[in-house]
Amino acid sequence: MRDNLVQMQDSIGTTTYAYDNANRLTSTTDPHGFAVSYAYDEAGNMTQIIYPGNKTVS
Repeated sequence: MRDNLVQMQDSIGTTTYAYDNANRLTSTTDPHGFAVSYAYDEAGNMTQIIYPGNKTVS
């Protein structure tokens, strides 16, 4: 890990952040358990954001 923010706590609860071996953000999970995932191509460009309910933005 390279000093990435892995969790943040506020009055609502804790949000967590996960990263891959290339140091790219791969997911965030809010205090309610809702996760957003991020996908990348081989060049490291973000290609998708996947929201709860499998709603995808490309």
